[in-house]
Amino acid sequence: MELFTIALMVYQQRHRLERCLEHIFQQDYKAVELIVCDDDSCDFDVDEVEAYIYEHKSDQIQFVTVHKQPAYMGQAAGCQTALSMAHGTYMMFLTVEQELYGKDALTKMAQYFRMAHGSVLVSRSLPFWEDGGQAGGICPSDADIKMLEETASGRLFVQFGTHSFEPSICTAPVCFRKERLE
Repeated sequence: MELFTIALMVYQQRHRLERCLEHIFQQDYKAVELIVCDDDSCDFDVDEVEAYIYEHKSDQIQFVTVHKQPAYMGQAAGCQTALSMAHGTYMMFLTVEQELYGKDALTKMAQYFRMAHGSVLVSRSLPFWEDGGQAGGICPSDADIKMLEETASGRLFVQFGTHSFEPSICTAPVCFRKERLE
């Protein structure tokens, strides 16, 4: 089974981290590498986060790396750092505001990769605020999907590592075959 790397980007949101991790721990995919990359947050302690992960993680989480950048470097740099640490065949970047929908989300993504032999998997999401209210329309839009279909995977990494489609959506809708990013 191919290793699936989830790179979780954190900045000044330690209070949201555990909820996001719980959704990762519930995944039924059997080979997951978890990389937590913090952008020098004042509320982030590597030892505390590692202890939480090892106490609560499921057996599916085979490898764990918790890293804190030496200074604030931005989300794109965090994605690059996580990419350099990753060992998986598939790679997904998340922020702590995002949650995987359903326990089989990673399993389905891996199945799509195998069936389509693609390099980039773009899914859609419906953003919601913390209070449960809808924050916008389906993201990415049809026009955004068309743009994505016509863009090389290296450029997609730059796009999703540095830009958002909407304020509440960052990198979650995209999963990459890691070899295409190297």
